[in-house]
Amino acid sequence: VSIHSLVDTDFFPAFIRYMRTNAELTKQVVFEFSQDIVQSCGVLEEESLSALADAGFSFSLDNVLNLDIDYRALAERNFKYIKIDSEILLYGMREAGAPVRTEDMVDFLKRHDIQLIAEKVESERAVLGLAKAGVTLGQGYLFSRPRLVRQEVFVGADDLLRRA
Repeated sequence: VSIHSLVDTDFFPAFIRYMRTNAELTKQVVFEFSQDIVQSCGVLEEESLSALADAGFSFSLDNVLNLDIDYRALAERNFKYIKIDSEILLYGMREAGAPVRTEDMVDFLKRHDIQLIAEKVESERAVLGLAKAGVTLGQGYLFSRPRLVRQEVFVGADDLLRRA
């Protein structure tokens, strides 16, 4: 879901009805938004995020470059995951404005009920450094290249949203 979908008066009301009707999806779907998009949210976007959170959905903050964040406010908005570039975690925490060292970040985020995911993990050396720092979740080319979603997944998706 793009940030534009959150304020689309034709799309979002049907979408939120569908999501509320299919509450089992709350355990299967996490909505991901980049840090710059989240920081630029206006009132309408915030209301839509709040409606999704009230329906039980959680969020992931992606493309995080600035770690000088109000983590409590992020958690209150139902952000359960934060994805930080492995290079920042391994070599650039201070420059990114992190409140703690990499070794303390997992526990720091746990206090806010947020899980850390290292992204752009592309070498075994990075995995070892991240593991030594206590980071247990990661994604990147080392694990798997992105793949296209199978076409059959989309069959009928438009009809489902129209009926919602």
